[in-house]
Amino acid sequence: MYGRVMTILAAALLAAFALWAACCRRAPAPPAPTAGGPRVVALSPAVGIILQDLGREGLIVGRHGSDMTLSPSLPVCGDHLAIDIEALQRVHPTLVLTQWGTRDLPEAYVSLAKREGWATHDCQLLTVDDIRREIGEIDALLPAPHDKAKALVAEFDRVLTPRPSRKGAGKVLLLSGIDPVGALGPGSWHHQMLVAMGGTPAIEQGAAWIDLASEDLVRLGPDAIIVLMPRSPRTPPRGKDEAAYVGEEAIARLPELARTPTPAFKSKHIAVIDDPLSLTPSTAMIRVARQMGEALDAWSGK
Repeated sequence: MYGRVMTILAAALLAAFALWAACCRRAPAPPAPTAGGPRVVALSPAVGIILQDLGREGLIVGRHGSDMTLSPSLPVCGDHLAIDIEALQRVHPTLVLTQWGTRDLPEAYVSLAKREGWATHDCQLLTVDDIRREIGEIDALLPAPHDKAKALVAEFDRVLTPRPSRKGAGKVLLLSGIDPVGALGPGSWHHQMLVAMGGTPAIEQGAAWIDLASEDLVRLGPDAIIVLMPRSPRTPPRGKDEAAYVGEEAIARLPELARTPTPAFKSKHIAVIDDPLSLTPSTAMIRVARQMGEALDAWSGK
């Protein structure tokens, strides 16, 4: 359910970006894959991010229609609704990476891949463990696996290292949508990250995605609130490194929410993470987890 909700949310956000997609801050065109070498189609925005962070972008010959990070010069070979068989045939892949969820992959695609001898892998990216595992599995499918995958997993584990002091931040509420308000509950990878790093979730039972009314916020009485509110991909970060908005700066970005009386707003223990990829289950979660941890440490006085 969480994966379906996040897919729908991501699709809605990306539809709003379509009018200015050509202006988005994307990577420059990668060098052409070596003749006779691997040719990878990344039919998932998350997979594209992972391949980039693995240093494998130069192997990509096709991308997902909602991709936000790869070069726009790469052909679109499908999206979350359909796989473009003709586009796939034109790019002559050797490996196709999908993220199709619980649905059966289209029979036409499965048959074509078998007939053409393409290697295929459908990535599962719904939990923290899924993300960690897929980093290594994707790299292992490519020639000469290297230590970059291990380094990325090690960094993910590092930023998720629990700190008992973070209990001092009190009950932390994770929000994604603010109009309407949507909470990220148990089962979501964001909730799992919060727990893994030693935070105390304000919601301990319920679905991975929970709609909240103002009275629910008052009832929950969170001591701190972290809002995931992705900015447009063409908007650069505030500085060299990604940094969350905290305190007064965060509250200024949440005028409607700030009117709800909760301990979090009284203490100004509010953070807004606006990384464009903050809702995409990939290596981008390393940055998101780092920002979450920094906020928790500030609120716990450590």
